[in-house]
Amino acid sequence: MKTISLVFPFLLLPAAILSAAVQTWSVSDPTQSLTFEISLADGQLSYRFFDSQTVYVEPSPLGIQTQTADLSRNLSFVSQSRCETFQSYFINHGKKSHYENRGNSMTLTFSSPEGILLHTEVQVYPDGAAFRYSGNWGDTTITKENTAFKIKPGVRAWMQTYDKPLGGAPAYEKPYSHVISGTSADKIRTNNGWCLPALFEPAAGRFLLIADADVRENYCGIRLESKCDNGLYRVRFPADGDAKGYGNVYPSVSGAFSSPWRVLIAGDLTTVFGSTLVTDVSAPLDPIFNGIYPGWVKPGRSAWNWGHYHNIRYRSGFKRELKSAAEAARLGWEYSLVDANWNTWGINPYKKVKELVDAAGNVGIWLWYNSGGKHNSVTEAPRNKMTDREIRRAEMKKLSEIGIKGLKIDFFHSEKQDMIRYYMDILKDAAEAKLMINFHGCALPKGWERRFPNLMTSEAVFGGEQYHFGIDAGPHADENLYFVFTRNVTASMDYTPVIFEPYYLSSGATYGHSLAQAVMFESGIVHYADTVHDPDAGYQKIFALYPEVRIMMEEIPADWDESVLIEGDPDTHAVVARRKGNRWFLAGFNALPEKKTVSVEWKQFTGEGKTEIIVVEDGKRADLLKTQTLPAADTPVLTVTMDKNGGFTALIR
Repeated sequence: MKTISLVFPFLLLPAAILSAAVQTWSVSDPTQSLTFEISLADGQLSYRFFDSQTVYVEPSPLGIQTQTADLSRNLSFVSQSRCETFQSYFINHGKKSHYENRGNSMTLTFSSPEGILLHTEVQVYPDGAAFRYSGNWGDTTITKENTAFKIKPGVRAWMQTYDKPLGGAPAYEKPYSHVISGTSADKIRTNNGWCLPALFEPAAGRFLLIADADVRENYCGIRLESKCDNGLYRVRFPADGDAKGYGNVYPSVSGAFSSPWRVLIAGDLTTVFGSTLVTDVSAPLDPIFNGIYPGWVKPGRSAWNWGHYHNIRYRSGFKRELKSAAEAARLGWEYSLVDANWNTWGINPYKKVKELVDAAGNVGIWLWYNSGGKHNSVTEAPRNKMTDREIRRAEMKKLSEIGIKGLKIDFFHSEKQDMIRYYMDILKDAAEAKLMINFHGCALPKGWERRFPNLMTSEAVFGGEQYHFGIDAGPHADENLYFVFTRNVTASMDYTPVIFEPYYLSSGATYGHSLAQAVMFESGIVHYADTVHDPDAGYQKIFALYPEVRIMMEEIPADWDESVLIEGDPDTHAVVARRKGNRWFLAGFNALPEKKTVSVEWKQFTGEGKTEIIVVEDGKRADLLKTQTLPAADTPVLTVTMDKNGGFTALIR
């Protein structure tokens, strides 16, 4: 694996002094489309972000405060430097296989009256901008980040309220809502703030997705304040009560320090959907990999029994897992996940796990673990195996020797600095043991998969498992559509898709919509959420009725070479195309209360040489499907009508 991060110096431009009180500096992307501007007025920093058509972020404050210095006011300009940046790297899971971006960078240095320096670095790319703070402030604590985002009030927005610190939360497991910018979170659901990412439409057809990236051991995760008067969204730190009050709210730093990046993805929806800016600005491959991309990191599809048997405490029955792994093999899937309480498998559960691994053959086995620890009260087990480093390393070593491929680790409930360090420690130790990781009940990933490619996916979503908790308990069609333009833009998302059960239908969505999730959503490990081995339910029942669905679920991969938004809007519908090798997959969501017809001239992205198109679309009822196989030569335009809250899936080969 080769990662390239090049820096090319170019001519320094003088600051434009607009008046005796205001200094302004700006930097644009190489295409001169997007511009990030920083101003210093009366000792205080602000910025705005815009292109020729749209002001994405109106003048907004910058700055940071520590126990020993206030670097948000009484600042004076010291110096500036500029360079070009070029990012080129590989991750074998995600929305594409090769990542490349070219931008321009500007670093401005300011001083407090006491001579303490604050460096503000900005990078601007064709798909957005990112900025962060750095300095060398000794041993201190960050008490406040003054960063805010001023959005034009009254425009469309799609946002998720932050969980209350209660039970299995916070875990990013509330649905996104369509709101109007400037709306306080407590008017939607809670007063605990807004999650990132957050999507806004500052002008017609021009969108802004706010996210954070490269959160490391020296900081915490952030959210936006609940109160956002006149569209000013201020950054805030975690709540004291998160993780049962365990851990400090304010991050401590020592010596040289760089904050996480604050990321602004901007442009039309095609740009937002396709952006990789969060990983582009994040740390490259961790030294633990010795500069070599790990060959044992392999994306794939996984069987998962938990959902179908959610009302049985010991969900991971040994005999059931044997059947599940066997059927995964027949479908060509790479993995099978054993969920909670497998440690009840007799006197020596590890021996039973080894039996399962041996019986599964080429199907790799994943195991579930509770991350607790005193930071959660969840009794599902195994627990108390991850928080102590020596116990964790011994456990991982044992599992690796047994032949386990990965771990699903659950219930973190915090983005405080100590929990960020915990995430990183798990990923490092797992890398040493050659184990892949799936975080659940967790913070949103923040570009971590570039540094740790063994992080295959994370939950942090109001996903498919919610359907199992009762009538109308899971996401509706419009909420699924929001994820396409928000949560899943920034990182792999373990939504746990594709359910063909009556309780799923209570959401109002169709089976066509359910199958489309396998393509509409991206995850390095796809955990299919229905039963795979019961001949009278779940997938086997549907396969018997519609053999084309089996073909789809055998063919749809977990990793992609290319992903493109064909058309859509967060409030109506979306059509997505993804490529793996020479196979193209199309899928669509409809969130409208009426039918939606779409026509796709598919050769514009697939090229020539295709022979057939297999289509699975909505049937006459929500629980029925319609399938057809079309000759590609006779179908230059694929036209599909999605039912209300419906969807479709197509394979072009």
